[in-house]
Amino acid sequence: MGLPKLNRDQEAVKKHFLAQMDERIDKLRSAALWDLNFGPYDAEYYENAHALKDWPGYMKAVEELEDWADDHLSEVFYNIETGEFSSVEPDEEIEDWVRYERKSLYLIVFRELVSDGGMS
Repeated sequence: MGLPKLNRDQEAVKKHFLAQMDERIDKLRSAALWDLNFGPYDAEYYENAHALKDWPGYMKAVEELEDWADDHLSEVFYNIETGEFSSVEPDEEIEDWVRYERKSLYLIVFRELVSDGGMS
């Protein structure tokens, strides 16, 4: 039994924040997921073109990911009609906007790691 699927809007929010990750954070996230799902991460066996060669270990990777989240995830508003993001509450047509608090963003962006107890 896996995690429930994200809805369309949550997928858009996740994609938005994943696009903001620098290359190292993106690789750490991928490697941590590999480690969590398949056992200890080893770049030689990880068959991805952008394998992380300087794997710090799962717990250190999670710490770096949590630091990134602390710096980059804060309340955001998402317009379900236009796909627009705003860091301030919009004045117009509020019914088209969904508010995502930091905790919700954390669970959406890092859901696989959070659900298995890796990240807090």
